Amino acid sequence: MDIIESYRFHPSLHALFKSAEARHLTEDELQHYETTLPDCKSRADAAREIAKVDTAICGKIAKKVTEAYEYDKHHDVSTKKCFRDISLTVNYATLSMLMNDPDWYRDKLLIWFKTILHSFRFPDQKNGQEALIDGTEHAEQLASRQPFQKSIFETYSLLKAQMKASLSESAYKEIEPYLQLALDILSND
Repeated sequence: MDIIESYRFHPSLHALFKSAEARHLTEDELQHYETTLPDCKSRADAAREIAKVDTAICGKIAKKVTEAYEYDKHHDVSTKKCFRDISLTVNYATLSMLMNDPDWYRDKLLIWFKTILHSFRFPDQKNGQEALIDGTEHAEQLASRQPFQKSIFETYSLLKAQMKASLSESAYKEIEPYLQLALDILSND
């Protein structure tokens, strides 16, 4: 196992990271981050790109998933809640990327969030609905999950796909491990 250096407790950044939980950093905060950690400029650039596309991506995914899985028949204001949950995941993933701390992301959000998501026992796809992402590998992974896990798997698979399509290659490379961590933890037993 590789030991990585977390910046979470960096003396010049700890308070900033704490105050930025559940939101994107402002431009001033990102400039402070870059000044403090000049070798991490690519992470700050990725955070800027993510903040620009986050709302549109999360909205598109929430609409697609809630329609395919008929959430509205089972949960009140489901599209709004789905949007909130995806957006929160992106915000924490981005902050974790800036901190270089996937363990914090896993422990702070993902384990807790998985417990909540799995307790809802989300409905299976409506009859005849195809997978939301094309491809044999995705379809096989989807089929291997319990019905309540399928919409979670599709949500975070779509998030990865949409981020890959919307971000520069370098920005996606920075955030991808955190998106994969969310997909792995949230959609599995």
